[in-house]
Amino acid sequence: MATSMFLHNSFAHLLFNSFSLFLFAPRLERELSRYKFLGFYIACGLLANVLTFIIQPAYYSHVGASGAIFGIFGAYIYFIRNKTIYFTKSDQQIVIVLLIIGLLSGFLNSGVNNVAHIGGFISGYLLTILFARK
Repeated sequence: MATSMFLHNSFAHLLFNSFSLFLFAPRLERELSRYKFLGFYIACGLLANVLTFIIQPAYYSHVGASGAIFGIFGAYIYFIRNKTIYFTKSDQQIVIVLLIIGLLSGFLNSGVNNVAHIGGFISGYLLTILFARK
């Protein structure tokens, strides 16, 4: 369940996931703290993989950190919706547009684990309630 979060099927896949982390992880890490962010990130990835295991056929194979990255998007949407962290209108639009592009590209391209994307997003949204407590 955990190793697939650290494996990727191509350099482009690794590059896209790394770039997403580079852009979106620092702000959430500052908000939660380093250790809470690490726990949050791993929990989102694991929950996305567990959901994949439950929903997809037994022979289904996948790799990538996308479930955990979509968890970060879930946290951002939680913060935007509940106004617990200030986001400018342009920041909000960027997060929402990139989330929509990520979801749409998953449905338009074959071989993408949309269950992990959606599961990671939902996990991130819900886990933010626990991890964001001061």
